[in-house]
Amino acid sequence: MSTKATISYDNGQDDYHFYEEVFDANNVYLELSNCPFSLTQIANGEHFKGTTVVTAIPVKVFRKIVEDWLNSSWGKNPEKDNKPVDFFTGDFADPELVNKSTEPCEDEE
Repeated sequence: MSTKATISYDNGQDDYHFYEEVFDANNVYLELSNCPFSLTQIANGEHFKGTTVVTAIPVKVFRKIVEDWLNSSWGKNPEKDNKPVDFFTGDFADPELVNKSTEPCEDEE
């Protein structure tokens, strides 16, 4: 008998499974499989890539992530999904970077 209660999953692709454990009222779980992801272990700087990762996310943290995402510029504009990032023009332009892009580096002078 599974103790996983599915919240969301990728229909037929098995790329992700977002679920809660029935006896855990503190976390939600995200499982990523068969899709590109990068896992970095910060403690010692080693990099690992695999086929599946499952992470427990505290509910309080996840609620904050969702709230912030929905209130972000990108969260409010789905047309930005999978759009190439261009730091110097368009929706992702950062005025700080645009202004600095024409300034020579210190070692170029």
